[in-house]
Amino acid sequence: MKILATVLCVGCFAGSFAEAGSVADEAKTIRIIIDADTANEIDDFYAIVRGLLAPEFRVEGLCSATFGRNPPASNIRASQQFNEEILAHLGLSETVPAPMGSATPMPDKRTPVDSPAARHIIKCAHAGGPGNKLWVIATGQCTNLASALLIDPAIKDKVVFAFIDGDFKNGRWGPGIYNWKNDIHAVQAIFESDVEYFHMPAPSVSGQLKMAKADAEKHLKGRGGIHDYLLNRWNTFRPEQKLWTMWDIALVEAILWPDMATAKTAGAPIVRGVREVEQSPDNPRRVTVWVDIDEKRMLDDFWRVLDQHAVKNDEKAQTDKEMLQGTWEYVSAIRDGKPYMPPIGVRITFVGDDITRKIGEKTHKHKFKVYPNGKPRRISLIEMKDGKQEVSTGIYSLEGDTLTWCFNLPGKPIPETLTSNEGDDLTLCVLKRVRPEKE
Repeated sequence: MKILATVLCVGCFAGSFAEAGSVADEAKTIRIIIDADTANEIDDFYAIVRGLLAPEFRVEGLCSATFGRNPPASNIRASQQFNEEILAHLGLSETVPAPMGSATPMPDKRTPVDSPAARHIIKCAHAGGPGNKLWVIATGQCTNLASALLIDPAIKDKVVFAFIDGDFKNGRWGPGIYNWKNDIHAVQAIFESDVEYFHMPAPSVSGQLKMAKADAEKHLKGRGGIHDYLLNRWNTFRPEQKLWTMWDIALVEAILWPDMATAKTAGAPIVRGVREVEQSPDNPRRVTVWVDIDEKRMLDDFWRVLDQHAVKNDEKAQTDKEMLQGTWEYVSAIRDGKPYMPPIGVRITFVGDDITRKIGEKTHKHKFKVYPNGKPRRISLIEMKDGKQEVSTGIYSLEGDTLTWCFNLPGKPIPETLTSNEGDDLTLCVLKRVRPEKE
């Protein structure tokens, strides 16, 4: 089986359209790296997840990109954190590298900005070759891509770049609306290179793909894991927005399913500046441009994949939920880094969706829900207090008759590891199953 290499970068997107056309038809695998300015908006989250869930892609990395013309260092850190959270929710933290990108755009079109992300692109590119290209997709600023090319020009024939932003309408190039103008030197470097390049125009083409929040709630709400995580991004970033342009999904879907997009070959523009674009239809530097998309089919495909993933999650959750059923007693416990033992005879019992903790004559009852797809697996306790739902989410491991559980107080950060150290306010418990004959 021929394997195509693909790098997905939030801010840049690349690939060979002819080769991409064979992905769905001939079940070939595209090697990809995703480089994303994830903290910038909402659509990056959704596009990244779509790419990571695609069996047609072999994801070799999720790089972070910054955003803005003079971005603070916090921008790249935020994108990096979100990337790591997405991978954790999908259980991919140990299999998909997440190198950090440049904190700043390129200062000019000839000066790269070195970063772990740029080096990762170079490394992955050299793992392939002209017949085994690495697709590099950017949905945000493309400094990581351009820098990789400038640092090591030898990757030119081993990668395909793709970028979203910079319009192309009625055969004419237009200036960009965000990524292009904030990372103009990287844009110039890519257009003036010989790297194979695909362009997703904004706003005329990718801007056609709009998602209704009502649909997001229908497909995501209450389904746990990555589904609730995606909806939470919308609710915390722009909760009042009922319709969102999913620019970046258009890019991923166009590569996955070429029949959902119309492409043509054109002469690359001469980019003089942020607002100065010279038309050059006879330019020997040829690039591929998507000029239209079938936005309805793209959205249908997106929801098809997310719904299928939810079913798989439900099956895994049901398995863990069934394994938890019954009574458990404490073996050991650590709170705030210090060992302690709950009162003798304290047990917890899982029955259906309920968890009951009995201490002497007192009984505390909660609802619980498990999310076993992430690493580590998560468990939430839900309790109604004064008419309001209070949720406490912890992490757990379940090995036979041993349950290890780490949790924090409601509203506090979710633990990242099964540990409890002084000052972190976490509680770590180890419990053993009580067999029926012992009950």
